[in-house]
Amino acid sequence: MGRRAARALTFAPWARRLPSATAAPRLGPAVERLRDEHRTISRELAQLAEAMQKGPVGDAATWINEQRDQCVTVLGRLTRHRQRGADLTYEAYADVGGDG
Repeated sequence: MGRRAARALTFAPWARRLPSATAAPRLGPAVERLRDEHRTISRELAQLAEAMQKGPVGDAATWINEQRDQCVTVLGRLTRHRQRGADLTYEAYADVGGDG
């Protein structure tokens, strides 16, 4: 996976529909936090992709374990990020008079 693929995962079309701070001021900090997470996750995915392209450095077994640990860390971050995004979407919908 290259840098473009990593960005595609973290800057998906739904991400651009996050509420703006002007539309829902109380949600502004949460929106900014999600945007910061996008940048962090994108960077981590790009680093993983680069490591995979280069292949093992030094002891292969150690390298594989390190990459697996990093993948698990990023997957956990993605899971939490997705949940925060869903929670924010719910809150934003409730702010504009939805059924939430």
